[in-house]
Amino acid sequence: MRVPLTGIWLSAEPIQTPIDTLVIDMLASNLASRALREAELQELRRGVKLADVALEYLGLRTISVDGDGDPPLRVVASDSPRDSWRDALVLPEGDRPIGILINTADAGPLVLVHEVFDRFTEPEKELVRRYAALAIRGEPHEAIVAALRTGVGEAGLTKGLRAMRRSVRLLDPTVLFSPDGATRVQLGSLSRTTKDILREGLQGDYLFILPASLFEGRTNYADIEFLVYLNFFLRQQTRTRIAGTSRQWHVLHRLLTLTLFGLFDPAAPETPSFEKLAETYGVGSRETYHFLRTAHELYAARHDGSPASPLLGVDAYVDFFTLDGEATVIPLPSAEVRVAPSGRGFDVRIAQPDGRSGEKKLEVGTLPRLLRPIPAELREAIQFASDRPRFGVTPLGTSHGFDASGDFTSFIIWVNGKGILVDPSSEALAYL
Repeated sequence: MRVPLTGIWLSAEPIQTPIDTLVIDMLASNLASRALREAELQELRRGVKLADVALEYLGLRTISVDGDGDPPLRVVASDSPRDSWRDALVLPEGDRPIGILINTADAGPLVLVHEVFDRFTEPEKELVRRYAALAIRGEPHEAIVAALRTGVGEAGLTKGLRAMRRSVRLLDPTVLFSPDGATRVQLGSLSRTTKDILREGLQGDYLFILPASLFEGRTNYADIEFLVYLNFFLRQQTRTRIAGTSRQWHVLHRLLTLTLFGLFDPAAPETPSFEKLAETYGVGSRETYHFLRTAHELYAARHDGSPASPLLGVDAYVDFFTLDGEATVIPLPSAEVRVAPSGRGFDVRIAQPDGRSGEKKLEVGTLPRLLRPIPAELREAIQFASDRPRFGVTPLGTSHGFDASGDFTSFIIWVNGKGILVDPSSEALAYL
């Protein structure tokens, strides 16, 4: 029996990227030529390779077999220096392929599941087994999701997928969860971190540790503003917990003062004059000065909400913990977190009140490559346009910063044929 080459997905949404994209990427470690990778993909469809040979081409090795369902699931690990499958799993905006269904000459249809499967609870594993059983019969993703939803209910499916995605996040070298999932510690914060948290669900306690180097290459690992907005405005004035050195706090305090309050610091002993702001920031007119000050007075949050009460300062938005010693213990409502510097990263231990604990070395890793494809007709329209617009806007991405299902969007504003990139994120630069 031959079955379609397909994926097993930890998502209830329509699949954005076909499994072919991941398989082609996995074959790259052994087949340098794109043409050879395409040919091997077709052989995995037709089932002409022996199972062990197919795994070798994919850069995989078998570590166990889960025989509690039909078909059995072959649990595999990557032998490739670059684990493309792990990258696809931890990509927050990705489709999270936990399994790949291929055809082989000796074993017939073969279901491969990533080794993180062994970390799932038994009910979570059963969801994967049921998905595989339907996929091997040729059922499409939408029909499989509907069947799973009928079996365990909407709440059960949502809870199961969320728990499995949280387990998958442990593959990310920058993230650690407590055993009960109520505490989340992350090294650094990227422009997409807010979306990660929205996808995981706004629950539990979060701690963000600033890495020793806030910039790696072109990536900002202290992109913290949207997290502060998320916690303060969507979580009823919850302060964002951040840990770092006293020097980092000095820099971050200045940055957050500008992003939250503009040019007027609520903690300043007096309001700066127009002349002072003109000299420091180039404010060009008194009209601009009065506009900025009026906006500051109208929209900044206050202690009790009344117009006459004092403005809230940065400390109302951020709870900062200083890491200037060998090790620091940070008490959170749900657990106690111990943070100790270790090379370019940190050894982190989360201890729960019930005695259970989790620990891991957190370090800045290689960012997963952007996997969501851009349709050729849209890409070519931009790449090969002969006439640049005199005035117009080109969005890079699909949505705003608080939309969990979309990419973070930046813009190119065109003026007289010249493009101005506005507020570029690392995702926007990757698209570009």
